[in-house]
Amino acid sequence: MSKKIIQLLLLNGGIALVNIVAFSEALLGISIPYGNTIQQASGITLIIMSIIVFFWGNYRILNKTDEATKELQEAMATYGYVLEEIDTPEECVEALAHYRNTTFAQYVNTASDQIHRLVRKRSSLKEILYQKCQAQQGELLGFQKVIDDSEKLIYENIKKMLSRMAIFDQQEYEQLNYQQRMHNISSQVVEAKKLIFAEHFAYIKQQVEKNEAILLEFDRLLMEISKIGDEPAADEETMNGIRDVIFGMQRLHTDENLEMDKLEQKYQVGESR
Repeated sequence: MSKKIIQLLLLNGGIALVNIVAFSEALLGISIPYGNTIQQASGITLIIMSIIVFFWGNYRILNKTDEATKELQEAMATYGYVLEEIDTPEECVEALAHYRNTTFAQYVNTASDQIHRLVRKRSSLKEILYQKCQAQQGELLGFQKVIDDSEKLIYENIKKMLSRMAIFDQQEYEQLNYQQRMHNISSQVVEAKKLIFAEHFAYIKQQVEKNEAILLEFDRLLMEISKIGDEPAADEETMNGIRDVIFGMQRLHTDENLEMDKLEQKYQVGESR
């Protein structure tokens, strides 16, 4: 149940409860037609206040923009996309397109191409599994989670790219050499900034290379599966080759998790200091 619905229920339930308590004969028993002057004045005032609170309160709640919505709107205004809202290949490509005219253009183009290639490979994989793998369908379905995880890993890597490119100061990067020539800042500061910028580039390149390694495993998987049925006697050997590819995909995912664990440990050590 959303926060707005809860607020509406509380507001309107509160208004109803106050009026029930005020006008019920078993409780306060305020009566406008038959009560004394004080009761009549109190009853009329309560009704008017209830109407005002009802319309004003409901209007405010229904038209109020919560913090999460504000953050989404700000992200859209700043970057043209919301990272957490990216769910499809098309949305990934669209988000990457915002950085085509930046210094990361070559990586952006490669990442966009990787998404298109992934979509094609998944389509080919689905088709070839249907056509050639009826007998081995049970075991291959067991590999499906590894294949799905590998696909998700590609999109996770692209989201990491988007996060890093979003914090990259393109204007400062372009002005750095000019500032060095004009001696506006010391050479030590310039070199320190260059190291930071180089780290950004290395990180983006690393995500692209990780995705390329995953796509290579998809190519190997397609090749191995395509061999099934060509020589029935060699099908078991082909299945062993498929298992090796699946193991390679699992290893890529495991390496990614280990990398994240090391990063978390690094910052935990930093905080303990």
